[in-house]
Amino acid sequence: MDEKDRAEIKQHMSVLVEQVRAEIRPVIEKVEGLDGKVDRLDAKVDRFDSRFDRVEVRLDAIDHRLEVFENKIAAEFQELRAMIKLSYTELDRRLGVLESAYSELRERIERIERLEGSRGN
Repeated sequence: MDEKDRAEIKQHMSVLVEQVRAEIRPVIEKVEGLDGKVDRLDAKVDRFDSRFDRVEVRLDAIDHRLEVFENKIAAEFQELRAMIKLSYTELDRRLGVLESAYSELRERIERIERLEGSRGN
């Protein structure tokens, strides 16, 4: 292969390289554009992640407040049940006293009626 052939091959290779570069250039530009879009999406994801973190913190606070509220309601409910039980016990005792007094009054009335009945006869 002589110098002229080498020069032709070199010229041909230079042309091919320029053609390949010309074809690759739009691809490189697209990749660079996509890289910018990925960076913007990454920034958006970071903002969403930050917002979700804040929402999670707020939900944790609400969950804690709800737990405190549930415990308070449970304690007050137990207290109310104890008061009702106490009231029921007191009412039951008072009813027993009234029933006893009623029985005594009834016996007295029956005795009085018997005495009056035996006097009238």
